Amino acid sequence: GRLHASKGPETLLRAVAGLPEGTWELRIAGREQYPGYVKLLQQRYPLPNVHYLGWVDPEEFYPSVDVLIVPSESPEGLPNVAVEALGFGLRVVAADVGGLPELLSGCDAGVLYRVGDADDLRRKLDALVNSPPAGEEVRQAALMRRAYFTPGRMADEFLAAIHLS
Repeated sequence: GRLHASKGPETLLRAVAGLPEGTWELRIAGREQYPGYVKLLQQRYPLPNVHYLGWVDPEEFYPSVDVLIVPSESPEGLPNVAVEALGFGLRVVAADVGGLPELLSGCDAGVLYRVGDADDLRRKLDALVNSPPAGEEVRQAALMRRAYFTPGRMADEFLAAIHLS
């Protein structure tokens, strides 16, 4: 993925800056939008618990995190990163923009916050840090939601909607 301003990293960094120190660690993955963007973020938000990883293989990244945060501020159809994370049994915290509400609404593994609202995101993250949910329940909910969003099922639903199946 890409580390780009439209992906909402500054909202995320403002949110985690308000969390109690020592209760969290943030790993930001993705290629920077332009040379020096990571350095700019580091200067604006000098947080010791934030690590910029660059591009990371999904097979290595997802098993190394407890929660995936998708702070996108632009309306993406169905962000692959969120679907992939569900496939790894992860809880996904995401902005209520684009296809993310459809993906996560009604799913015990999904948490939505108001797009661009660092305070709302901080409250949601603080609640997760202070009372983590049962791991296996969240994992199963994530895997069930991911199974619903398979390419074949989505293609069948699309074809049915346009009356071609």
